[in-house]
Amino acid sequence: MKEQVLAAEKQAKSQARVQARRGFFSRHDRIAYSFLIPFAILFIAFSLYPFLAGLYLSFTDNSPLVRETHFIGLTNYIQILLNDRIFVDSLKNTFYYVIIVVPAQVVLGLVLALYINKRLFGHEISRMAFFAPFVLSVSVVGIVWGWILETRYGLLNLSLAAIGLPGNTPWLSNISWVMIGIGLSSLWWHIGISMVLFLAGLQDIPAELREAAVIDGANGWQVLWHVTLPLLRPVGVLVFILALIDAMKVFGQPWFMTNGGPAGASTTVVYDLYLNFQSTKMGYASAIGFLLLVIILIIALIRQLALKEDLT
Repeated sequence: MKEQVLAAEKQAKSQARVQARRGFFSRHDRIAYSFLIPFAILFIAFSLYPFLAGLYLSFTDNSPLVRETHFIGLTNYIQILLNDRIFVDSLKNTFYYVIIVVPAQVVLGLVLALYINKRLFGHEISRMAFFAPFVLSVSVVGIVWGWILETRYGLLNLSLAAIGLPGNTPWLSNISWVMIGIGLSSLWWHIGISMVLFLAGLQDIPAELREAAVIDGANGWQVLWHVTLPLLRPVGVLVFILALIDAMKVFGQPWFMTNGGPAGASTTVVYDLYLNFQSTKMGYASAIGFLLLVIILIIALIRQLALKEDLT
């Protein structure tokens, strides 16, 4: 009899907890979820649905010039990877651009952040000057740097000639130089955001750690190498991934500065995607976009795994 009473009390307590949880959900969680509804609607309408629609489109032969759309499976992807020479060349151009821009953006962003964090002469105006280009639109950057890199009368070549260096470099009209020229404009444009991120990381490092290292006899370079840089590693990974993603999807600079030339030397993957959209190959262009997404994810994953190996 006593056991039955204990079991009944236990069951009553369990039911009371369930009712309390239900009451809590109805009283608090429904209000919280209601605040998420506007974001959820916008996310589904402008992010999730276009993503899924584009993914489906990549498995079709969709084109505005044809009434019927047929599901063709992986045909677009196989065609791109095995038979599309333009895509292969654009991928090479994109990787070449990444090699030029990403390491320079990370290293120079760190150098500028260290300079400003040291509060050396002119650091306040330098912070504004280094970050200011980032707020400009790609059209402004492309047009301005198209003038700067012009072969005969461009500001860069005239400045080089004024100090006795070769001043006739065809930055945007030579196959060997065009990606370097575009890379210079991208560095000028994006280095400010890398500097700001590194600066935030530097200011988050406790000053006591540097002071302790100095007391133990470390000089400036040793403090930088053994204290500052290891603590900046997570920020460095963030800067690297953001710079990588931005470089892999470069489009505006080649479009405004070279139109993909000369001889396709500055045609990037996204520019190739744009050309296919212009040719009304919607399904084929969507497949190019999702291949680019997979490539970026693979590179970012490899870098993340390498970071974990370094930390362990």
